[in-house]
Amino acid sequence: MILEALIITVIAWFGLTLAFAIGLRGWGVLPIGFILGVCAVVLVGSLQLFTGVPTTPLLSLVLLSLGVLIYWLLFFYHRRSKLTRTVVVRWFGVSVGVFVFILIFSYLVTPMITVRHVDVVEYLSIGSLLQSGDIYEHVSMYQFQKRMLLVPFMHAPANLIGNLYLPAITPLVALSGVGLMVWLWVKGLRGRIKNKHALIALIVIGVALLVTNSRFIMHATYMNGHLASGILLMLIVGMIWLYVSGDRKRRVEKDGYITVALIALSVLVFARPEGFMMALLAIVPAIAGRGVATGHKALLLSVLGVAMIAWHGLLAGMYVIGGGGLSSISSSVYIPILLGSTLIIFALMLRRKIVGRYINKLPVVAEAGLWVLLGGLFVMNPHILLASVGATTVNVSIMSAWGVSWIILTGLVAYSLIFRKFKDSTYLRFSITTFVPLVLLLAYARDSPYRVAQADSLDRMWMQVIPVAILYIITAFVLGAAKGRSR
Repeated sequence: MILEALIITVIAWFGLTLAFAIGLRGWGVLPIGFILGVCAVVLVGSLQLFTGVPTTPLLSLVLLSLGVLIYWLLFFYHRRSKLTRTVVVRWFGVSVGVFVFILIFSYLVTPMITVRHVDVVEYLSIGSLLQSGDIYEHVSMYQFQKRMLLVPFMHAPANLIGNLYLPAITPLVALSGVGLMVWLWVKGLRGRIKNKHALIALIVIGVALLVTNSRFIMHATYMNGHLASGILLMLIVGMIWLYVSGDRKRRVEKDGYITVALIALSVLVFARPEGFMMALLAIVPAIAGRGVATGHKALLLSVLGVAMIAWHGLLAGMYVIGGGGLSSISSSVYIPILLGSTLIIFALMLRRKIVGRYINKLPVVAEAGLWVLLGGLFVMNPHILLASVGATTVNVSIMSAWGVSWIILTGLVAYSLIFRKFKDSTYLRFSITTFVPLVLLLAYARDSPYRVAQADSLDRMWMQVIPVAILYIITAFVLGAAKGRSR
């Protein structure tokens, strides 16, 4: 238990240091820092995998530890003052407190973790192969393309201490997601509502909507990438929303927001097969809006494009090396490579006048395009859509594991969309309203409708959008009362 807590603490230390280094301050550094630490483990491990360096998590943990040590040594050396010493002492105290909290938390949540499921076995087997360095020789390409890198790299360090997984890390990600949600509300809504008690009450209601949801509890104690993807999506859209709606003169803060969004954006690509599509839709309002600097727009497009090319290029290489040849590379691999390349080219063209003239129409065109494509596929094969909608209706009914939660959230989202419009709402709303056509299109992509079962993929995928939906609902209730016009 102590070694497990120490491993997770190293991850947290790096994330907290990174959050502090990019200019974030206050208690929000804790939840955001932990999420960034997990992202760092995934990105460093992915870099090892892409470059052919041994993928043992020991190297990742050593690099993260060195990063923390070097930063604080340089911080202390270049800023020798009483204030600097105070900051370092406080940071040491926070670090010890984080370790103690993780140790106690690990002891409490370990008995709650669900491990007896085929998905968990596949995630952990990939993690073991990453640790041993046998990923290229023994991994099932079908499972590797499906399970991807986020969850395996999160749990791979457990192999260093003779375990297969870190029981506390998934619940800690869930807890950090709750903290992130509260921080986004406090940061984005403070000063924009006169009645502070009303704001506090709404935040409590928002948290309750999430933590009392039985499916949230299930995902928080079950090793999968759905909830983590939802938190990454919330981190992306939340940071972009703060960037756009905040004080335009606070450049350091804006740079910090966009840095966090870029990190989450790249990891989301490695989290789920549909992760790159979710990431792309999440940044569409930022690319189209005037509130984001052109340079930052280019960074968002370029980082997403590079991440897409890196992951799918790795898959293509593994298929070819495995003896299948170029003919073994499916459209689910080469289309994202082409799309990623297009995003990079588009990033280079952002300053062209013709792009600036029409780019503000991008959200409308993208969302309408999804529905038009879905309509065309429905005409060609109505069975998949009708069967998927029918199965989903059963899966989210009051008699299902969702209870009334899915219906309540859907009703609140619909009410907010219609009656609580507010300035810059597109930055939060777009990922929600495009998620429905996206997941229905995925049924056509796999050539199979969703089924009636609590283990159905769509039934679990809803958790990828619920955190953002709740963030949007409470924000709309606060800002929509005073603003009646959406940007």
